[in-house]
Amino acid sequence: MNIKTLFIQNVSARRVFLAALALVFIALYSCNTLIIAMRSDNAQLRANIRQLAASKRAGEQGGPPTNLAAALAGDAPSIVGEVHQLAQDRELLVSDAKYTIVDKGPDAAIGCTRIEIRMRGGYVELKKFLADVLADHAGLALDSMSIRRGAAVDSKLDMQLEFSLYYRKNI
Repeated sequence: MNIKTLFIQNVSARRVFLAALALVFIALYSCNTLIIAMRSDNAQLRANIRQLAASKRAGEQGGPPTNLAAALAGDAPSIVGEVHQLAQDRELLVSDAKYTIVDKGPDAAIGCTRIEIRMRGGYVELKKFLADVLADHAGLALDSMSIRRGAAVDSKLDMQLEFSLYYRKNI
């Protein structure tokens, strides 16, 4: 008698096997659920780390925690520097970054600064950069985005981004 016929004939062995198989599937499902929850927690922790790093950089400079609108009131180049640093953290090569303060008149309560950035990098890195910079700064809006690829086989893209930063003038 071979093992296959013994297994087919022995009902109790089949039940033990099916119970063990069910336990394995339950364990795999539980592990998958835990991994998904941990990924969500990790994303939140990464956002908190970015905010703490920005606060630390501002503390080293002797100012309040960094916020693009607050930084704009004192020093507009720090805005470009902060966005540039975030791009570097995302492994994007920034070739040009400039800002222009838009004057809406002396009576306007809201100010605006236009930020233009040219960079080179991968598409996934660009998506992460945009998600980070827009999530970190509530007054920042993406006005335009241009993406060019030299050839179909190129893994790097040339990108041009234009942002508008809106802030209260009476900070």
